Amino acid sequence: MQFIRKIIILLLLTLPACSPLKKYEQLPEVIAWQPEIARFENLDKTEIYPDDAIIFAGSSSIRLWSTLAKDMDKDNT
Repeated sequence: MQFIRKIIILLLLTLPACSPLKKYEQLPEVIAWQPEIARFENLDKTEIYPDDAIIFAGSSSIRLWSTLAKDMDKDNT
């Protein structure tokens, strides 16, 4: 029982150290993407997609793909 208690205490003490993202969330390059992420979150709340939908999201290689709908017209994009 003592061993389990020590393990639990060790886990509770180390868990905060396992969250490295807090350290980066105020960096300018992270803040720059927040409006874009908010738009995705908003779409997630307002849009309903079919179960078989293929959603393309990503970098400029996706956003600037002007023929995506035509190229993937056989799929539910």
